[in-house]
Amino acid sequence: MPLQEYPMKIPNLFVREFNGWEYAFVHNGVLHDYEKELPIGRWKPVGDTDSEFSFCLLLNMMEDMQLMRDNEPIWDDESFVELENVMKEINQYGKFNCLLADGRYLFCYRDKDDI
Repeated sequence: MPLQEYPMKIPNLFVREFNGWEYAFVHNGVLHDYEKELPIGRWKPVGDTDSEFSFCLLLNMMEDMQLMRDNEPIWDDESFVELENVMKEINQYGKFNCLLADGRYLFCYRDKDDI
């Protein structure tokens, strides 16, 4: 069942298609003064939450990295590090905890100030 049709409602769950793959994103935290500083490229939030903006930023980063080969995302050590670096950059604008999933991998990030 595609994520958009899942019967359970999850607040701040965002789903977007990127190169034929569905990505799901959940964010917990609050960001401030981020919109003018962080590039989201062609990705536009449907709403006005910092969560959806962060998701668009991550999609833009993945697009810039050209992660696709043979119609599948290519995640390797280098791309994992780049993803973490973008999440650290987002974290500079406030509290940022998130989950990002592509159906094969689940990426988790915990706020830099949480111990």
